[in-house]
Amino acid sequence: MPLSQTDPSAPTHIISGITGQAGPVTYTTESWMGYFANHQLDFKNKRLLDLTIPGSHDTATYTMQSGAGASMLAAVARPFTVTQTCSLTDQFKLGVRYFDIRIKRASSSAEDAESLVFFHGAATSARNIVFPELKGFFDHIRTTKEIVILKFHFNKPADFKLLILVKYSG
Repeated sequence: MPLSQTDPSAPTHIISGITGQAGPVTYTTESWMGYFANHQLDFKNKRLLDLTIPGSHDTATYTMQSGAGASMLAAVARPFTVTQTCSLTDQFKLGVRYFDIRIKRASSSAEDAESLVFFHGAATSARNIVFPELKGFFDHIRTTKEIVILKFHFNKPADFKLLILVKYSG
């Protein structure tokens, strides 16, 4: 079942026969790295380069607008641009550890935090959700011992500068 169709509230377990132990072992996807660090032979000594990390492409596309309030372009583009349907936190709970997060200003003249949106091509999220989504996600992962890789893509350097300005001015 694709990640986008998985129910994050359902108990999720993976059976692995590659743990260095006799027989398969069950662990939850929300803390799989911690499990391997404590139970798999030599996991702690692996380089990041040697690991296969589950990731999601265009991680925040679950926020793309459709329906009332969405532009005609967004409504037409949505079926071709939405690659995820689970929130950042739910993707983490499902085992994702690499996140491809794309942020831009809704318009090139906007200079406030509310103008930042998630995007994928021409499709964008609603305004005012970038910071609440990221804060909720960071608050959750901060309580774990999992390694998370974040790839932020900004449409223009000014979008990154706006994010940093907002972060350190408030």
